[in-house]
Amino acid sequence: MSKVTQDELRQTLITIGAKTIATKASMTLAELLPNTLALKIPHLAERQTWLIEEALRIDEAIKSMDKHIASLLYGDKEKGYYPHPYTKILWIGYT
Repeated sequence: MSKVTQDELRQTLITIGAKTIATKASMTLAELLPNTLALKIPHLAERQTWLIEEALRIDEAIKSMDKHIASLLYGDKEKGYYPHPYTKILWIGYT
């Protein structure tokens, strides 16, 4: 792993679905990997895989909730939702 380039790390992160953090994470990993020792520990690998899968699942759920909330606030003609009457009032403090 110490000979892996930053670009290879970035492409790998993008491939596994971490597009939003790929550049920053690959830069950090490229700095740290030359100074680390890689040990294969099966039960930790399973935990890491589970954590990554859960993080990706939670990220997708958050995106889905954001879309649904936006459709409730601003309306969605396809779903037959009208814009919420208080949307403008609710967002005054956030603009």
